[in-house]
Amino acid sequence: MSSAPVPASPAPPLRAELRRRRLEAPADSRELASRQIARRCWQLPALARPAALAAYLPMPGEVDCLWLIRAAWFRGREVLVPVLAGKRLRFAPLSPDTRLQPNRFGIPEPCVSSSELRNPRDLPVVITPLLGFDADCNRLGMGGGFYDRSFSFRLRHREWNRPQLIGIAFDLQQVEQLPTQAHDVRLDAVVTESRTLLRHSSRQ
Repeated sequence: MSSAPVPASPAPPLRAELRRRRLEAPADSRELASRQIARRCWQLPALARPAALAAYLPMPGEVDCLWLIRAAWFRGREVLVPVLAGKRLRFAPLSPDTRLQPNRFGIPEPCVSSSELRNPRDLPVVITPLLGFDADCNRLGMGGGFYDRSFSFRLRHREWNRPQLIGIAFDLQQVEQLPTQAHDVRLDAVVTESRTLLRHSSRQ
């Protein structure tokens, strides 16, 4: 499902183009790529030791993160997924029998008490969805700014490397170069079905 990088353009048209590309990819190709991405993620040193990781529950067209989540459960890892908390995210534990309910955007969230929620800075690793990325691990999200606001402390404390922010995407979501702003939080890595991009590196 490889594709040439999309030329950069203003964010709204670019988001529309990337959503179209992603949804037009055959479902079986997306599912195969999602499995390959999950396998590649487990090769990252960032996932070697942490007892917990945060992921997400996929929406139509996104990389199916459930492959990675099931593998985490199999390995005995605790899995957390985002829930909306005002204009930011907190993270709730997810198990195979967790009851879910849709949030205001229609995204499933665990039904848990507020005492069970974790703050972003308490997480070791976060697997993030995205619409687009470039070779420098810049991330284009859906436009709500939830991830940037939630992990903005990484900008104030640039020496921090926790949590490790790992974006997962299909090859066809790569952009030549994303325009960036001061509040954008860069990823530490991007994993696709064919390669792993590391921040400040383009190693395969």
